[in-house]
Amino acid sequence: MGTERRNDDVLGCVLAALGTPFLVLEWLLSLPRRRRRNRLLAGGKIRCPHCLATVYIEGRAVCPACATTSWGSYLSCPNPQCDWQTNAVDCPTCKATIFLETT
Repeated sequence: MGTERRNDDVLGCVLAALGTPFLVLEWLLSLPRRRRRNRLLAGGKIRCPHCLATVYIEGRAVCPACATTSWGSYLSCPNPQCDWQTNAVDCPTCKATIFLETT
């Protein structure tokens, strides 16, 4: 019984070691996308691509899942028990849904 457990531990370590380069590569490839997203979201507002109106992505937000009301981002719930997130906001002028790159 003890040797089976040891073999499983060794196998798990080998698989983790083999998978690590792929995780690092995925992280490196996601850097430009995350930089673009951070630059986009840093100002707290974006332009609607349809009507060119200013769309604020921060303000008084109500979470649709748990009804928590707070000041902050419309893209995620600050309640740690809820953890609701979205990647879209609606334009207040033309009512179009604007999808953002949040991953």
